[in-house]
Amino acid sequence: AVEVDSAPYEQPTLQLRLKSQAGKGMPTIQLQWPKAEGAWMPLLGFGTGIFHVSGMELRELIGYAARELGYRHFDCGQAYHNEEIVGLGLQDSGVPRHELFVATKLSNPEDYGSEETPRLVRDQLQKLRIDYIDPYMFNGDLR
Repeated sequence: AVEVDSAPYEQPTLQLRLKSQAGKGMPTIQLQWPKAEGAWMPLLGFGTGIFHVSGMELRELIGYAARELGYRHFDCGQAYHNEEIVGLGLQDSGVPRHELFVATKLSNPEDYGSEETPRLVRDQLQKLRIDYIDPYMFNGDLR
């Protein structure tokens, strides 16, 4: 079920700030909006669609980026076929889930639908070893 808020639209304001992550300073956007209190998004993300390395190398890169470099935004997707590797890398990093911003996507049109999409999302959550996805996006032509 989708809830629709009939209250007048409130214009959110964005505030750029430096949020320290494990002693590392990574820039983030802080959203100032009553309906998204405390929401933040790192400005710098680690794109995991790296196809010239092995799965094990990607797993190690993700763990290192989170643990040592302070990355908190990790972007993956169904079309990359690497959500399980991303989940393992994030798990290996030891960074608590609440410090991470994990994005993934739906890419295959056959997974778009009232039954198909929730099934896919549950599968993606399991592969990523997380209990929620920060932004969920549609990638490609879903007509």
